Amino acid sequence: MLEKHRQTLILLLSVLIIAGSGVSLGFGIAELSKSSSPLQTSGFEKVAPSDLGTAKPQPSPININAAPAMDLESLPGIGSVIAQRIIDYRKKNGPFKTIAEIQNVSGIGSVTYAKLKDQVTVE
Repeated sequence: MLEKHRQTLILLLSVLIIAGSGVSLGFGIAELSKSSSPLQTSGFEKVAPSDLGTAKPQPSPININAAPAMDLESLPGIGSVIAQRIIDYRKKNGPFKTIAEIQNVSGIGSVTYAKLKDQVTVE
């Protein structure tokens, strides 16, 4: 019986807290909209939406002959295991001579290569 009253009391208090938060938030928003001081609008240059640009900056290619595992993992289809295989391949065979040579690493097939070939370089 005591447990049932305790649960009811907790539920009631939770409802009151949530309701109080909503009233408080509503009051705060109402006060903001009555505010006589405008938000800062001076000092900013107006820009047309078409001037904002939608192109994402292109990241610089990753040198697969020198990149640490963390950089290799940023490539599409390359996780920690394959990144380590790339590093191990470099240690065993020396630097990659061409980008296509990365397909000799176990786990990098033609599909993965197609996704990453434009994002890597050999230097």
